Amino acid sequence: MDKINSKKIFYIILFLLLIGSFIFYFYALNKSTGFIDYDELLVKTNKQEYSSNEKAIITIENTSNKKACFSSCYPFYVQIQDQSKKFYQYEECPFEDVANICVEPNNKKSFQIDLKEQRILSASDSYRFVISACLSCDLGESFKKEEFFFSNEFKVD
Repeated sequence: MDKINSKKIFYIILFLLLIGSFIFYFYALNKSTGFIDYDELLVKTNKQEYSSNEKAIITIENTSNKKACFSSCYPFYVQIQDQSKKFYQYEECPFEDVANICVEPNNKKSFQIDLKEQRILSASDSYRFVISACLSCDLGESFKKEEFFFSNEFKVD
């Protein structure tokens, strides 16, 4: 009789573990649906080639359902596409770095950047813009670099 009771107890415990596993699986699945894939923030320039005295137009399209905010000090960096992948160095920001521009969900914004002011010179290498974004900021809040997004490559002749 003890042998039958111990088998019954074993199967009951196994059944409860199985039920608990299903409950945990559905709980975890439900929690993970809040994740936003921010690869859906698209950054592109209006042209593939510029002269060094032109203005580039960058369009940031947010196809997700969350907003993305950008820095008041350094909304973008310029990265040279050579082996070093160096960023151009900018001066120290003289004021507080806050989120001052946001792209709302399923919306886009365009920005004009003077390449001469950015000291982007003609070179055989390509460049790209690197946009730092805060995905949990609201307008006016302190800016936190949470993600980086990259534009397409472009040349300056």
